[in-house]
Amino acid sequence: MKRLIVLVAALGAACSGSKGSGGGAGSGVAGATAGGGSGGGLSGAAGVSSAAGAAGEAVAGSAGDAGASGSTGAAGLGGSGGSGGASVASKCPAGTFTAPTLTGLQPQRLANVPPADDFANGFSIIEGPVWVSGTLFVSQFGSTSRPPTSRLLSIVPGMSAAVANADFGSNGMAVDAQGNLIVAVHKDGSIRRVPPQMPSTSTVIASQYMGKRFNAPNDVTIRADGTVYFSDPDNYQSPQPSPQTHPRVYRVSPAGAVSVVDETIGQPNGVTLSLDEKTLFVDGDAGLFSFAVMPDGSTGPKAPFGTSSATSGSDGMTMDCAGDLYVVHGADVIVLGPTGTELGRITLTGVQAASNVAFGGADRKTLFITTLDAKPGVYQVALPVPGLPF
Repeated sequence: MKRLIVLVAALGAACSGSKGSGGGAGSGVAGATAGGGSGGGLSGAAGVSSAAGAAGEAVAGSAGDAGASGSTGAAGLGGSGGSGGASVASKCPAGTFTAPTLTGLQPQRLANVPPADDFANGFSIIEGPVWVSGTLFVSQFGSTSRPPTSRLLSIVPGMSAAVANADFGSNGMAVDAQGNLIVAVHKDGSIRRVPPQMPSTSTVIASQYMGKRFNAPNDVTIRADGTVYFSDPDNYQSPQPSPQTHPRVYRVSPAGAVSVVDETIGQPNGVTLSLDEKTLFVDGDAGLFSFAVMPDGSTGPKAPFGTSSATSGSDGMTMDCAGDLYVVHGADVIVLGPTGTELGRITLTGVQAASNVAFGGADRKTLFITTLDAKPGVYQVALPVPGLPF
């Protein structure tokens, strides 16, 4: 996320949606078969089947045959029943991808987004885009209260946006290996799991640290094993005084244990994982940083990342399947190569600022960009490379 909604003149950087699990071509979520896929066995309630769905978007597909190699757990990655699905850990279709050419791209605004009603008249932020099951979910908030009222919207391409949850308090979002939304909720300072088919229901993953609620969880990303990482600034959507003594980045283990990743960045915002899940990226007031991720989910010390001078105060992030990082800053989406070199920018015209990015569409080659201002919206632009759905 970005700045306080009260500061309409400022560039509000709402929370970002980030990276994570999502099957590759032909993978569907939810099966019944235990087994090891190409990425190895994962514990969980259900395996990932490729008997249904295109480009990793089908939810509740039928069970697939057990994949080759990898240890067996209570549930694992199902092998391909046809064209071959990518493992949850890879989050991308099989194949080799190269960085896109960024010159001449002109993002187009989606019609009928947000709904034509009186929600947050005057100024609001659309944030946290995540693509799952053929639908783009986003958060919209804009009241001057702390924390602000926020609703969950669902957008099916070609149709008007619908209100999926009128008072959820959501901000950034991700999607887990089972196709559930993982949501940063600033309303009560929690991280929640939400089935996209029933967005009025949710399960709390984490809600406090050292006996106090989190400030205002902003952006979230999830590893294939269920480890969650999220940012928690203290001057955007948090109640005042802030419940926590510092803005921080947190880690939640698959068992629910909460630990601190960092409390030195200053107003951490966007978070995402690299394709191999060995690097965590975090941006904030102090710039853009990377953290080495250990096998157990813990992280090493932060290191500056990126050659662009414009990453300080940046917002949401995502990655394409060539390993390029897309970082929102002002009205630009700055694209950085795997070594941090700036490859180019995608610029929105006529908006106060962009807030977040995610890939979606049937082939995951559509980049969705959310914005904030008096008339916020969602923009899309076609790219030749697929990317992560949050």
